[in-house]
Amino acid sequence: MSLSFLVVVVPVLGAACQTLAPAGSLRAARGCAAAFAALELALCALAALLFDRYDPAVQLATARPWIDTLGIGFRTGFDGVSLWLLFAGALVALCCVLYPRGMEGRPREYYFWLFLLEAAFAGILVSRDMFLLGAFWIAYAVPVYFLEGLREGEQDGAAASGHLIYSVATSALMMAAITALYTLAKARSFSARDIFQAGASLSGGAQCWIFAAFMAAAAARAPLPPFHSWLGGSLRRAPASGAAIFGFGAITGVYLALKAAAVLPGGAFGLSWPLLTLCAASALYCAALAVSAEEMQTAVAWSGAAFSAVLLAGAVSGSVTARAGAVLGACCAGAAAAALLLLGDALRQRFQNPLSARGLLQSMPVFSALFIVCAASLAALPPTGGFAGVYLALAGLFPGYPWHAAAGMAAVLAVALLAALACRRLLWGDFDAGLQTPDIRPLEAAAIVPLAVFTVLCGIYPKLLLDYIVPAVTELERLLN
Repeated sequence: MSLSFLVVVVPVLGAACQTLAPAGSLRAARGCAAAFAALELALCALAALLFDRYDPAVQLATARPWIDTLGIGFRTGFDGVSLWLLFAGALVALCCVLYPRGMEGRPREYYFWLFLLEAAFAGILVSRDMFLLGAFWIAYAVPVYFLEGLREGEQDGAAASGHLIYSVATSALMMAAITALYTLAKARSFSARDIFQAGASLSGGAQCWIFAAFMAAAAARAPLPPFHSWLGGSLRRAPASGAAIFGFGAITGVYLALKAAAVLPGGAFGLSWPLLTLCAASALYCAALAVSAEEMQTAVAWSGAAFSAVLLAGAVSGSVTARAGAVLGACCAGAAAAALLLLGDALRQRFQNPLSARGLLQSMPVFSALFIVCAASLAALPPTGGFAGVYLALAGLFPGYPWHAAAGMAAVLAVALLAALACRRLLWGDFDAGLQTPDIRPLEAAAIVPLAVFTVLCGIYPKLLLDYIVPAVTELERLLN
């Protein structure tokens, strides 16, 4: 049994074990969940150690027949792109397990759906069969809906329902596109290799229509307008589950865009101008919403959406540099946004009105340090991985699309200004000496510190990830040419 198969099985087993945990016991449910989440992260780390970073081929693979008559199989494997995206997602999942804020009253249900979400997330990244990829993509929408619905409230229900509608509609569209690709191109099977070879043989018009369907599914996950209305309500009231949903969504959106551009080069080229224009406009729009937000959770959500729009533009461009930057940035965006959502909740537990907090650098130095690091990563500031990823994405985009790159840079600068103002207001404001607030608690630190360390490591030593990512992206470019 290969590692690429195990990373899908382990979260499923973690969900199954939650059904055996005592009802209402947070400690028992969290202990069981932490063991499986740590095992998943360890498997990802082991895969990175066993992976030959200089070989762009799929490694640690599994191939099992499923529906032989249609050429559908359970084909899984790692490449340099999926490996680190999966590692970042597993890290986010572990941290959301350790700090289940907002879900303490229903721990078994929370962990059950969180693990099924992680299983679908892993399945998307390791699938080497397009039918299997579509199946996991559709399955992903189910745990997201129930995670959003665990918190009672009219606003939460509306956001969950809206997200479900967008996910199901675009997932069905993507499955129709996969079926059309298989049928029109007369592929021998649904394996990624056969689909890849067959997709390039389609006419430019057919590729454009099919590619547009894939990008609609990616935009609903990232999310980009017009699929963004669920974002504020979904993340504001359930920080832990919101951190996982947003972290996984940003990663899967960029990954699908990258793969769709590789499978359908004619479609990516034919729609490059309108698609990049949409990404640039979305980045500016989401950055404006972040600047005008009145709550920290909402500001983080819209900042992450603006960040994701810039990365999606890099993923669908024809530049190896931009695509490598998009993958690196997606790893860091998921981690930084998740950490900030958890930090925002920690702040809300200490202040009835978090916006009234001032001078936290004196009273909460550890919190302040973590906030600065994670805000800098989401704002694409050095020395974090967010800066390295966005810089590479925009640098690769600039030669062919300078105006789009300029718009992306403007959105990033707006988010950076928001981060600077937030740090100035929260950390360096007038300190109230009579206000006694505890610093980061051990459990909060266990959940947030690994995410902050990961984003800094990606910025200080991006070569660690790029040595895996660049050969895989270069191989895609070679096959396209």
